[in-house]
Amino acid sequence: MKKIVLFFPPPFSSTRPYNGPPLGLLGISRQLDAEGYPIKIVTAAADPQYAETIVKECEGAICLGISSMTGYQIHEGRLVAQRVKERYPELPIVWGGWHPSILPMETLADPYVDIVAVGQGERTFYELVKCLEQKGDLSTVKGIGFKRDGKLVANSPRGIEPLDNFPPLPYHLLGDIETYIGNNEYGKRSLFYYSSYGCPHRCGFCIEEAVNNRGWKSLSAEKVADEVEGLVKKYGLDSLNIVDSNFFVDRQRVKRLCELLVERGVKIRWGNVGGRASTLIKYDEETWKLLEQSGWATVLVGVESGDQETLDFMKKDTKVEDFTRFAELCARHHVKIFGSYVIGFPWSKDPEECRKKIAVELKADIALMKKLYTKHPWTRNMIFQYLPYPGTTLMDDAVQLGITLPTSLEGWSKFLISPEEVNKMEHYQKWVSRKHVKMIPLLSTYIFFFLDRDSYEVYVKGRVKNPLVRLGATVMFYAFSALAHLRWKFEFFALPIDFYFYTLTRKYAKVG
Repeated sequence: MKKIVLFFPPPFSSTRPYNGPPLGLLGISRQLDAEGYPIKIVTAAADPQYAETIVKECEGAICLGISSMTGYQIHEGRLVAQRVKERYPELPIVWGGWHPSILPMETLADPYVDIVAVGQGERTFYELVKCLEQKGDLSTVKGIGFKRDGKLVANSPRGIEPLDNFPPLPYHLLGDIETYIGNNEYGKRSLFYYSSYGCPHRCGFCIEEAVNNRGWKSLSAEKVADEVEGLVKKYGLDSLNIVDSNFFVDRQRVKRLCELLVERGVKIRWGNVGGRASTLIKYDEETWKLLEQSGWATVLVGVESGDQETLDFMKKDTKVEDFTRFAELCARHHVKIFGSYVIGFPWSKDPEECRKKIAVELKADIALMKKLYTKHPWTRNMIFQYLPYPGTTLMDDAVQLGITLPTSLEGWSKFLISPEEVNKMEHYQKWVSRKHVKMIPLLSTYIFFFLDRDSYEVYVKGRVKNPLVRLGATVMFYAFSALAHLRWKFEFFALPIDFYFYTLTRKYAKVG
């Protein structure tokens, strides 16, 4: 069999290293690997010379597949695709992932894209590879777009398929698995994993609805338990980073999974699972106890806002008071909360009205955060500036306010901005004041980092091995921590000189 080459471009620049495994590429490789196809997966984490490796590996391949989110991954993906296209002009280059799924035809129009795969890729990519190998008719493959005689062709969409229909994720394709195993708040040997796909909710800022039409499919509890148990034994894991968009949709599945992990004595801590407060507060006490017994450690919850009007505007279908009850439950069952907030929505056609409302949002966010900290101090908050995505329900409002959107794949490579370039955000969202643009990273990457009681253990003690370097890092950590705590206590967010030096430290230490 001819080989298949797959590339996961680095999500961020070299100043922010990322070692997460490419779960999407593992997903689309499941069936092909089970049938014996040789598959070469290339990532920046495992191979710093990834461009040269890919060009070499593509000789005689069926295709090159590139997975991409909006932003830096497009930039690096296009550079590699250009080199491959120059060397092997007839080799099909297939793009998939979030961005091609949002804007398939615009992506397909790029000269370094031959085919796009839209949405869930397991079945689509399998059929596409078979079609390319047999030189078949691409119009028969659902869920793709392709070029024919210079024209862009969009095939009929493909629905979401249950994950039980596919083999387990083939982690062995990653080569040295140690590259992708890391430490976190709840373990020293943690690996990324997912057990469900999609989300059934309608949040106005999220692309899940646009890509998957609010669909959600999962592995059965039995299959998840089998796979988790297998990963623990094979790779000596003590924890799993489960990256489902919404893990807790089906309470019976969750409960059964917890029962199986407890019954089998699987020693695992698991976390980073996406969930909704409004869903979890409806879980009964028995299920919460089972979750704790099975090793549940952290949850990523979209709080989004402490202002009810904002929650209603974004169609969150959640009440502010839900989060208080949720924090109490997490505290009682020893689950750390990662709370995500978003500000900067396109409230009005008048930018000044938007800026006033953003100030109200931020004040409500800080008030809710402080309240939740009293209920559950073991919390890490994150706050982000809203960025409109095509296909989301709030995009039209943003366009009316004058946001400048790219019109090409190359343009989208620069759309998501790195922290050091945050002052340029005004180019995108003219309704957000410069004051708030600068305040968001100050809060999210600085103050909230030091309010998190796990930060020292994970990022200094857990990752800095040299004793002398660790001593210096410890001194700097506690100096910045004292300043960050004072800022939070007095809500003083002006004159961010300390934040400037902290950002420089992170950049040159390459700590992410």
